[in-house]
Amino acid sequence: MPAELDFARKYLSAQSARLQANSPAWDGSVSSVTRSLREMESGGQWAKYKTVGGSTYGTTGGRVYSAKEYGRQVQRWAEARDEDLQRAKFDLIAVLAAPVARAYARHFLPFAESVISQWPVRTGYSRDEMFVSFDRRNDKAHASLNNAAPYAFYVKWGSRERMRGPKVREDWQRGITVKSIQLPNGKRFYYEPVTERSDGHKIGGNVWAEIARKPLRGLAVKIADDIERGI
Repeated sequence: MPAELDFARKYLSAQSARLQANSPAWDGSVSSVTRSLREMESGGQWAKYKTVGGSTYGTTGGRVYSAKEYGRQVQRWAEARDEDLQRAKFDLIAVLAAPVARAYARHFLPFAESVISQWPVRTGYSRDEMFVSFDRRNDKAHASLNNAAPYAFYVKWGSRERMRGPKVREDWQRGITVKSIQLPNGKRFYYEPVTERSDGHKIGGNVWAEIARKPLRGLAVKIADDIERGI
């Protein structure tokens, strides 16, 4: 077996083990898994939720995940947990269209790992629930990056605080937001806190859109190019 395909099969095995270790048990019911996956990370930046048909779904603005849409997501999650099934799906693509399978292994899997490594962490639940899914429908091969945490697509980049200073005590008296720390020499250092991110991400920006959805456009071109050349 070519090294790229062998890498993909090992990746899917490791992914299945990770999902089984970190995810709650599932009895096959979409409504039950919707409830069990609502292990929310606390904090004001996370999505609000809305009850639809007796089940709760993540919402931002007027958009709500429908039962059908979330059901498809949950089904892919369940299949990704099944090591034999997910590897069999990938092997079928490799048999029917080897260049497609090789391109997925060469480009899509490293991309998925880069998204997982960049994902912001509070409890780690939404990062652990991210997974790759392969499928073949209507004579077409599909590769998708998914997340079984219902709030994942609404996660925003948070803020980080740094110090800008030193400031003088009079700034505090003038009402400017100034904090202070005690230095080892006994003196007090006054500084103005500045909220920013040093990694270039925009505070409040949608994480999924920035590191997953938008980069996929360029990645699709690379995958298509490899497939056309048959490499």
